Amino acid sequence: MRQTILAALLLSVLAGAAQAAPLLGNQTQLSFSAANGTRIEYLAADGRAWRWHSGQARVVSGGWRFEEADICFRYGTTDSAAWRCVPYELYRLTVVESRSGDVFRLRDRQQVPFTLPRQRLSIADLLTRG
Repeated sequence: MRQTILAALLLSVLAGAAQAAPLLGNQTQLSFSAANGTRIEYLAADGRAWRWHSGQARVVSGGWRFEEADICFRYGTTDSAAWRCVPYELYRLTVVESRSGDVFRLRDRQQVPFTLPRQRLSIADLLTRG
């Protein structure tokens, strides 16, 4: 019985990640955690990604993908940069807002639009600053 419940739970988690993959492409995600502050990521539908983080002066490019129930990211300038994976459900807990498209045009720039504050703000708040 316990194995059946665990198997059903695993299938549910895997299905959630599989359903999320097409929905995350072409989305700007605003994430927040007390430890890391505010982070903006644009996830392109083709698996490329761009990140703007509190305290950074430059937009960092990389990639994203799903591996079973995990969402994985690789940022940096070399192909040897390691993929870092977290359970998709955990990632979802840090995303506080999402908008369609590359609302801050991260893929078209190297410099951040402005210094991203650490405190939690909305995408609308940030757009008024840019």
